[in-house]
Amino acid sequence: MSLARSVGRNTIIQVIGKIAGTLIGFLAIAILQRSLGTEGFGAYTTVMAYVGFFSVIADLGLYMIVLREIAKPNADKERIVGNALAIRLVSAAVVLAACIAIAFFFPYSGEIRSGIAIIVVSFFFIAVQQLLVSLFQQALKTVWVVIGELLGRVVLVALVYWFSRHDATLAQMLLAVTAGTFANMLVVLLSGMKLVRLRLYFDKQYWKFILQETWPIALSIVLNLLYFRLDTVFLSIFRPLEEVGLYGAAYKILEILVSMPVMFVGLIMPILSMTAYVEPERFSSIFKKSFTLLLIAALPIVVGGMLLAKPLLVLIGGEAYAPASGYLRVLLFSIGAMFLNSLSGHTVTAINEQRRMVWGYFSVAMASIAAYLILIPLFGAYGAAFGTVFAQTSIMIVGYAMIKRRIGVAPSLKGLWKMLACTAVMAAVIWLFRGQHVLIAVVVAMVTYGGLVLATRLIDPTAMKEIIFPRRNDA
Repeated sequence: MSLARSVGRNTIIQVIGKIAGTLIGFLAIAILQRSLGTEGFGAYTTVMAYVGFFSVIADLGLYMIVLREIAKPNADKERIVGNALAIRLVSAAVVLAACIAIAFFFPYSGEIRSGIAIIVVSFFFIAVQQLLVSLFQQALKTVWVVIGELLGRVVLVALVYWFSRHDATLAQMLLAVTAGTFANMLVVLLSGMKLVRLRLYFDKQYWKFILQETWPIALSIVLNLLYFRLDTVFLSIFRPLEEVGLYGAAYKILEILVSMPVMFVGLIMPILSMTAYVEPERFSSIFKKSFTLLLIAALPIVVGGMLLAKPLLVLIGGEAYAPASGYLRVLLFSIGAMFLNSLSGHTVTAINEQRRMVWGYFSVAMASIAAYLILIPLFGAYGAAFGTVFAQTSIMIVGYAMIKRRIGVAPSLKGLWKMLACTAVMAAVIWLFRGQHVLIAVVVAMVTYGGLVLATRLIDPTAMKEIIFPRRNDA
């Protein structure tokens, strides 16, 4: 099969898988929210945000480095992946153990601390799975990654549904999450053995090389994490669990949606890496067209979400979560920024400028922490939401400024007025269908916007071909 066909097939599989996974994910969240209630879901949100903070520290940015290294000609994949996997296991064990110990210094209940101990195991499975995904991305054989994710989601839904029928507790729901991540990891691990012999390597020299390459990314991820997770952690300290649960319901939509641009940019990152300093014109073209595609996708989500925030939250969690619509409307602005940040963050690594970006991330992180500490005690969940918007918007500006300064390429806003016009028409259609079921409004809005984008030729077929079907010499 030619490279173009492989990339195209790989892209289609991931898109279909992501759509299916997102729908199953929404179903799981709906069961969780309805069975636990706002206060119980607040405890669930607290556990996931707290452990998620430590798990990303343990990540060390290895995924992007491994993806870059195994894409090089004649790369020793077994050695690269084996060393990286060993580093990942050691870092995860140390950091997640610290996560459990540090929890005793937080004003959390015994139930939440027990939940933290349970979910740490889940994030350990995720640490292994996420690293191995780089193998499938580079080999353009992501079907097993999709199968693993879908199986994990199905296991999760089955278990949370079962527990919900028997007076579910927080611990049971977290065990369901852990079982789902284990199923996902197992599929990826077993199928990964078909691509390369998986064994742990403890090559001190290569560990040194990997850590030298990854520390700027790791530090950047940690700094990013300070404003991506600390809003919920701070909120859980200053506000009651019910408010945390409402904020968590709104934030969960953000988390699910933001996985889509990360998947897309992950597909084009190898091309950006290979063309950055070899084919600057092609790099610039793909970068600008990718930015345009992300902007086309982000605008209807932000505007449509504004209009449909309340019915969507009620559809998922029930009337008890209707008050979260205000938080979601604020957070939608950060979703737009996150879509665009996914391109800038990966591009910084692709052009090997992650070291210089550390200071940008540090500055934004410090400013964001200050914003959270001021806004959350005063305004609660609204303060957390506005702080998140500030953080994501700031890092978006810093990221693209860095790319412009280092390689002379800037995003293109060509077609912006067409995008805004298409979005305005879509908004009018949603308003006309406001009396209908929210899913009908969503489907009609998607069809309307998609049709207008195609009719106005905002998406150039040539651009799509260049991004999704790279030239044969990219092999």
